[in-house]
Amino acid sequence: MEAPPDITSLSIVLLGAFWTGTSTVFTGIKSANEIRDQIFNGKIGQDPIAADHRMRLLLWDWMPLKLSLSCISAVLCVVILLLPKFRGGYVHANADFARVCLIAAIMPFVGAVFQFISFVSEGRYLRKSIKVLKG
Repeated sequence: MEAPPDITSLSIVLLGAFWTGTSTVFTGIKSANEIRDQIFNGKIGQDPIAADHRMRLLLWDWMPLKLSLSCISAVLCVVILLLPKFRGGYVHANADFARVCLIAAIMPFVGAVFQFISFVSEGRYLRKSIKVLKG
């Protein structure tokens, strides 16, 4: 039977997963906010965009990006929660590492929840504002 990976290796994996996931999500949030602003302001740069184009941006750019940000955060949370299983599970011998993983998983979990809430609430608001423009 193979020995479980040492704590240093798993700590590096935890740090890498956390860093990569966080960087990816923050970059995605910036992009989603830029698209949201284009939809809300009705301009790309200085060029005005029609209500139909705004709706297309909402449905095919902003909403999938926002939903995927929520999913990426949720997957990151699950990955971090599974790390102790590679070292023998959530047993007394792994208690410190397991606690660190549980604490580290809080941020992506909260991020997933807030991104989903934002997806629903901002999506409804943007959709209503576009419908008002269409008349």
